[in-house]
Amino acid sequence: MDPRIKLKYYENQEWEQEYIDVAKKILVDKYNECYCNADDGGSGSDAVTATVTNNNESNFFMFSFGINYNDNKKEDELEEYFRRPPINTHTDPLQWWKVVN
Repeated sequence: MDPRIKLKYYENQEWEQEYIDVAKKILVDKYNECYCNADDGGSGSDAVTATVTNNNESNFFMFSFGINYNDNKKEDELEEYFRRPPINTHTDPLQWWKVVN
């Protein structure tokens, strides 16, 4: 999803809220299918799997020292993406995704 427009396109085109919700649900479902489940044999890329593995190692480290670590970090990242306003229209979206991830 282009971080310059996010769901604003649908709002600007005056889509009914139920259709905007369906569009968001499709994105969330695909994200969960391809990226969040990479550590349990999902269809995510090797890079994502490595990231999840590193996160699991960090979770163990944090747990070992009694620090509460959020296991749903990937899901939280997507929700944070939706909460943030769209980025500047002059920003290269591919470069933005590269820096953010």
